[in-house]
Amino acid sequence: MCAQRPARLAIGGYDGTVRIWDPAGGVPTTMMRTDSSVSSCVYSPDGRLMFAGTDAGLCAYAM
Repeated sequence: MCAQRPARLAIGGYDGTVRIWDPAGGVPTTMMRTDSSVSSCVYSPDGRLMFAGTDAGLCAYAM
C-alpha cells in the first residue's frame, strides 16, 4: 500500500534512457542516458538519488 502519491516517477527503457515524469502533469521533466538497456529504477529513501539498473551495471544520479 502506498501512503502518498509520488512527486516524480522514474521509468527506464531498452533504448538506454531514464525519464523522470511528473505524475500530476503526466509529462516527462528530465531525460538521462545510459550506455545500455535500463531494467529497473529506484529512488533512495531520502529522494536525493535515483539508481538505474542496466545491462552494464548500476548507475546513480543525483536528484
